[in-house]
Amino acid sequence: MQKYTFSEVMTNPKKQREFLKQIDRIIAYARKYGYVEAVIAYSENRKMLVEAIELFSPAKEETIAIIHADYEEYQPETFRGYTVNRNGRFQTLDEAVEYAASIADRVMTSSTVDNYEYDLDDQRKKAHRSRNSTSAVIH
Repeated sequence: MQKYTFSEVMTNPKKQREFLKQIDRIIAYARKYGYVEAVIAYSENRKMLVEAIELFSPAKEETIAIIHADYEEYQPETFRGYTVNRNGRFQTLDEAVEYAASIADRVMTSSTVDNYEYDLDDQRKKAHRSRNSTSAVIH
């Protein structure tokens, strides 16, 4: 486990995220193996640390990374992977999320398809197979 100084955690956003991620792993491990007291203690300490970071850290603008499923225009069957902020391309969603979290404070995902007619055709086929009516959703 990597060690951090108090000033690093208070002033460096990347170190803050890494440190809080380590605490989250400890909490998840303790929860998995039934260490209830440890879960409560680490959760309370994490909450106090987050509050201290907010108090002592200078006000900053949050950065956002958007993960988008990448298709060729108007061809939703041509999935090419995921892009982060429309520049980096990744083969798996996990890789895209990991990269996005390393460059931004918040991560958003976009799952739109450029060709909504494809979605409508798919819904019509499903409705025809089930013989039930369906409502189409246009993205």
